[in-house]
Amino acid sequence: GAAINGACTFGSAARLGRGELVYAAMPVGFLLGVAGMSHILSPAAPAPANVPTPPILATALVFFVGFQIFRLSDSLKSPRDALQRLKAPDWHPSFAMAMIGISSALLLIFFAPWPYSSLLVDLGAKGMSADAPLKIALAVFFVIGAAIGARTRQALKIEWPSLRALGEKAAGGVLMGAGAFLIPGGNDSLVLVGLPHLFGYAFIAYLAMTAAIAAALFIGERDGKSAATNRP
Repeated sequence: GAAINGACTFGSAARLGRGELVYAAMPVGFLLGVAGMSHILSPAAPAPANVPTPPILATALVFFVGFQIFRLSDSLKSPRDALQRLKAPDWHPSFAMAMIGISSALLLIFFAPWPYSSLLVDLGAKGMSADAPLKIALAVFFVIGAAIGARTRQALKIEWPSLRALGEKAAGGVLMGAGAFLIPGGNDSLVLVGLPHLFGYAFIAYLAMTAAIAAALFIGERDGKSAATNRP
């Protein structure tokens, strides 16, 4: 589904924020995929219970986080230097992921589970709930934040989609929604919730998703080379 869509759930929100309106079709397809799968397989896959992290592993994680924090602090010369890094138009991937992780942790403290793929799974499988409007508002602000980020980088450009492109994104969304229902959760839930909690299902699902995307890209690249070779 991500290969057909051309982006994961996080990437779709980011590209929608950049003005690529075609990616608005992905959440629609996602909801349809969840709804369809929920009628085929009922009830939904149960959410995993919180399992205490082994002390040795917890110690290793704390050591790793502390090491990264001190490594970052050593590279910062002053508070002004830290502010300049935050204001930079482009961030190093590890720094960007650290900021995403910190923001996600804060949101998880105040809001249980906030990733919008979790919202789409709940809406598609269960319909509107008491806290759905708040989560929908959070998802909207998520896209607005992406748009503001794109605007600061002068990357915001409205692109109107074709019907074929909309159908393609919706079809990818259907497959992504069906997979998210089975796991449960989309790739954002896996990265920000499942993997940090060391849930075994999250590692299996993420590896399977990565392998499927890699296989699709490999097949597409091979077919492209074959077509170029056979072209007169």
